[in-house]
Amino acid sequence: MRSMTRTWLVAVTALVTILVASAPAAAANVTVTQGDDRASVNRADNLWYEVCDREEDGNGVYGSFWIPNVTTFTVWDTNGSQAGCANGYLPAIFAGYTGSFRVCEDDWGAEGSMTGGDSCSQYKTF
Repeated sequence: MRSMTRTWLVAVTALVTILVASAPAAAANVTVTQGDDRASVNRADNLWYEVCDREEDGNGVYGSFWIPNVTTFTVWDTNGSQAGCANGYLPAIFAGYTGSFRVCEDDWGAEGSMTGGDSCSQYKTF
């Protein structure tokens, strides 16, 4: 009886360990970058965001946060590459959805801008 209980306990412990190890981790803080510029969203902190201009190149930086077919929210880091970033909480509507965001450099038409539009990171889900 004791051996059967021990075997059962070992099997259950192994199964729980496998399930926990294979479960996808919830991404609490998600960051995107474009060059040295970055934007992040922290879902664990009530959708706290930051948008940071980290390049002293005279180009502005903005973060674009969106929920397809619902809303878009754009934030500029208005102090340029100086210390400090634009930050705050995303509007409450974002709490009920899975959103996406990216960071962009306002370099439209700048030398090296191959597409004629701003240079942006890929969208990332939060």
